[in-house]
Amino acid sequence: MKKRIPILALITVLSLFLFACHSESGTDVLTESGLNPADWTQNGTKPADTESELPATEQTGEATEPSSSEEATEQQSEEGAEHQSADVSEQATEEPSSKEDETEPSTEKPAEEPTNPAPADPSDKGAAIAATANGLIGKTYEFGAVGPETFDNSGLVYYCCKQNGVTIPRKTSEFITVGTEVGPDKLQPGDIVLFALEEGSKTPDFAGIYIGNGSFISCNNETVPTGTHSLSGFWGDHFLTGRRVG
Repeated sequence: MKKRIPILALITVLSLFLFACHSESGTDVLTESGLNPADWTQNGTKPADTESELPATEQTGEATEPSSSEEATEQQSEEGAEHQSADVSEQATEEPSSKEDETEPSTEKPAEEPTNPAPADPSDKGAAIAATANGLIGKTYEFGAVGPETFDNSGLVYYCCKQNGVTIPRKTSEFITVGTEVGPDKLQPGDIVLFALEEGSKTPDFAGIYIGNGSFISCNNETVPTGTHSLSGFWGDHFLTGRRVG
């Protein structure tokens, strides 16, 4: 009887020790899982693992959207830059180089077609003859002289016409045969005016250059140098005809 008591006591101590260790281990497991023992045993089943209910993004740690507005703006800027670069490249391939298209302008002048000069206006040459006569006012008379410093009556008319490319005879009586006849009311500057000093004569024996406004220029004689005279009065009474040679 005395020998069995120590064995039972030893078995009892070991049982208590094992029970205490088992109780301590079970409490730690329930505490770490975040569940109360009462929740565990209420329905007799273990609740679902809370980690398996987390969203997929939290499980994998991968983000499906930009994490911030700055990242979104940066991504859009990069996409816009790539699109703009593509447009520029496409435009560069489509449009030819402006240097290739440029051509140097031709420095050669086109050949000019020959044109016939317009005929000179007769009144222009007549005006030139009248201007020549005006420039000789004051020149002295000399028989037989045809200029340029001294003249006789027909020599002055001959000189003025010759200086402007009009050829006429040298004698006054022959002036009536040149050009076209002009009446006193149709005279123009440069026309030759002829006079018959003898009453009723049809042959001119005096001449001058009409300058307009009813006046003409002539070189009369030694006492009257080259000057202007009016077609009225004496000269109007002896006027024979006018001749247009310009």
